Amino acid sequence: TRFPKQLIDLLQKHYPVLNGDLRKSIVQALILLRSRGVVSNLRVMPLFFTLFRCRDKGLRKLLYTHIINDVKLANKGKHRNHKLNKALQGFMYTMITAADAQDKHGEGALAAKKSLDVCVELYRKNIWTDAKAVNVVAQACFSPITKVMMTAVQFFLNPQRRSGDNDESGSEAENDGSTKKKYVNMQMIQHQSNVNKKTKYRTRVMTRVARAHRREQAKKLGQLPASDDEDDDEVSGGKKKKKNAGKPVVNFDVLSLIHDPQGFVEKLFARVHSSTTATKRGGSTVDRFEVRLVLLKLISRLIGHHQLQLMA
Repeated sequence: TRFPKQLIDLLQKHYPVLNGDLRKSIVQALILLRSRGVVSNLRVMPLFFTLFRCRDKGLRKLLYTHIINDVKLANKGKHRNHKLNKALQGFMYTMITAADAQDKHGEGALAAKKSLDVCVELYRKNIWTDAKAVNVVAQACFSPITKVMMTAVQFFLNPQRRSGDNDESGSEAENDGSTKKKYVNMQMIQHQSNVNKKTKYRTRVMTRVARAHRREQAKKLGQLPASDDEDDDEVSGGKKKKKNAGKPVVNFDVLSLIHDPQGFVEKLFARVHSSTTATKRGGSTVDRFEVRLVLLKLISRLIGHHQLQLMA
């Protein structure tokens, strides 16, 4: 139909100068048309990736959510839309390696970062787990923009760990959970137990919470041996935990999919070496010491996994 084509042409030609609310309304209209099946995802997806260049955080978040959900629906179950996946992965590679994506103050850097986030999130959802998607992320490890490069490097170190805003929200949730676990308001719980109807389930919960509270108080007073800490976790959690449950699990599947790991390691080490020996004179940029440590961690993991030899 003509209407979707007119909306797509309008955004492609005038998206930098359109009013923010009008631009967002047009995008929402295209998303609605896409959900009704009026327009194909191959027609709107390149446009949506281009709109990542807009300095509109709300619009970028809307596009990010829609792209993730749309690709997930297109690859639902055992079916894989290889045509769509191949086209989007090629487009992402272009966005990450584009010339304007090398300037951290440019709009191309915004598009490169959001495109990388999409690719990483789709891998975590077990949708894009092929070698091409992994090597798109690998290409971002050579980005001169530290934020883009660190996102890609952290992906290879821990593919299931979320970064950015998702990581912050997840850490807040974990902190809240740990606070609730350490502090138990017994007065409130006893009041709720007196007011609410007594059932077997509530009685069991009250008994378990009271037992955990007594053990916590005993531990604070030093009356609980250190060997009973694990038992305390089992009582408060209601489930037995293994001793090595807190140890990080290294996933080498991503490292195995990298094309030319020898060349990949040599380029990463060259960046670390140049940052170590470079000076800030002449406007040259130097990676922070923490960034170089993370790069060296990835280099050592690749050398150990692929049995590589790196000549310094």
